[in-house]
Amino acid sequence: MFINLDGQKIYYETAGAGRPVLLLHGWGTDSQSMRPILDCLKNTQQYQVYALDFPGFGFSDPPPTAWQVSDFGAVVLKLLDKLNLAKVDLVAHSFGGRVTIKLAAEYPERVRRVVLIGSAGIRPERTASYYLKVYFAKASRVILGLLPESVGRVIKTKLLDKLGSKDYQQATAEMRGTFVKVVNEDLRHLLPTIHAPVLLVWGELDTETPLRDALLMKQLLPNARLEVLPKAGHYCYLEDLAIFSKILLSFLDEK
Repeated sequence: MFINLDGQKIYYETAGAGRPVLLLHGWGTDSQSMRPILDCLKNTQQYQVYALDFPGFGFSDPPPTAWQVSDFGAVVLKLLDKLNLAKVDLVAHSFGGRVTIKLAAEYPERVRRVVLIGSAGIRPERTASYYLKVYFAKASRVILGLLPESVGRVIKTKLLDKLGSKDYQQATAEMRGTFVKVVNEDLRHLLPTIHAPVLLVWGELDTETPLRDALLMKQLLPNARLEVLPKAGHYCYLEDLAIFSKILLSFLDEK
């Protein structure tokens, strides 16, 4: 179903009855990627589960400008207010984890428990090869500006294939500015301020948000525990749904 939040059309789904739980999806996906978790919680008959499409994903309207993480958090807060949800459990994957970290740190009164699955939020250390790519990209933009438009467009496409991340390449033109802002925001300084109980669930073989990020988060969060799913990757909750569901329900059921 759709809800209007200050003129922006946002799609969300809800199912079940009981304590409210909000599911936040990763970059490049939408609420359907969280469907197995929604079904798991709904079937317990203990939770009212909500899953939204972030602006720019699924059926929701795109952001009007290039957004930061806080802008996505503001949409979540508007949704909670509109649905009269004073406090929720947050279950988030990847990019959704960025938004959750912001919300849990800045609006602790709205968050009961937090589950971060392969969460983004730790900006990786910049290596020499990274800076070489950046300088090469900047030089390339200058050169492209001197070429005829038709030639420059072809070369630019090839450069993106070589230099751009998969998420950046697959993003729509209007979302690329948002992607750049989001991935360059390091949220580690917020982690020590989050006092809600946090469950970290990670795939042992995650290459998108590597296990070292989870270990750092566990170290910085005051009240966190880590569960590692063996031989699983970035979508560990889908790869081993039975074990993940058991871990999730045990955590949410704690008093």
